[in-house]
Order: sequence, then structure tokens, then C-alpha cells
Amino acid sequence: MMNDFKVYNNFYAAKLWILTLVITPLLFIGQNMLTHAASALNFHDFGGFFEVYSFFVLISMPFSLPVCVGALGLYWILIDLGITIKVVKIIMISIIVLGIFITFYLMSNTFEWYFSSLYSGVVIVVGLLLKVSPRNQD
Repeated sequence: MMNDFKVYNNFYAAKLWILTLVITPLLFIGQNMLTHAASALNFHDFGGFFEVYSFFVLISMPFSLPVCVGALGLYWILIDLGITIKVVKIIMISIIVLGIFITFYLMSNTFEWYFSSLYSGVVIVVGLLLKVSPRNQD
């Protein structure tokens, strides 16, 4: 008898985490360069871009790892329960956004609205755009 239960790939949470860590610093640096137009035209600052970008990514990784691990565990649980992919995405995005605000609160004792909103916005957009596809179960 054939099992009709689909097993979905486990990379949704990991892709969401990685893309958020890659895209958000780019948005922050780009916005900062646009608001300071003189530095945007200074080619000597291009090396500084990589320093700031690397700093953001490297600092963001350990702080976001607990939320990523929790989201991956939640993803597996929701998929095992047979919840539809649309509902899984909504729950995942909501939990990750909540995790972002909690992380910034624990780090700075404030909600740090700018960075929390920036990371959350990227999570929402990327989370909705990423596809969750079934993988073949052997």
C-alpha cells in the first residue's frame, strides 16, 4: 500500500535564516549610504562596506541561532502534524518575528524598533516568497 503522506524538505527554515542574515545588512548599509550621499560616492569607502557587512553577518549569526533552531524544530512538528504549508508559513514567520523582537529586547533592554523592523520585514517578505516543496520519500 502506497503512503500518500508527503515529506517536506527541511531547508525552509535554514534558507529563511541565511537569506535574512544576508539581505538585512545590505538593506541597512544601502539605506545608510543613501542618506549620506557623499559617502556613497566615495570609492575608498567600498572596503568599509565589506567590513561593516561582515560585522553585521558575523554578529547576527550567534544571536539569531536560537530562534533558527527553535523555528526548525517547530517546522518539523508542524509538518508532522499535517498542517498545510500556508498555515505553516504563517506560524513560522510569526514565531520568527516574535523571536527577533525578543532577541533585540534581551540584547539591549529595549525593542530597538529600527533593527527589529528591518529584520522582521525581510523575514516576512522572504518567508512568503520561499517555496516549501515536498521531497521524495524512499
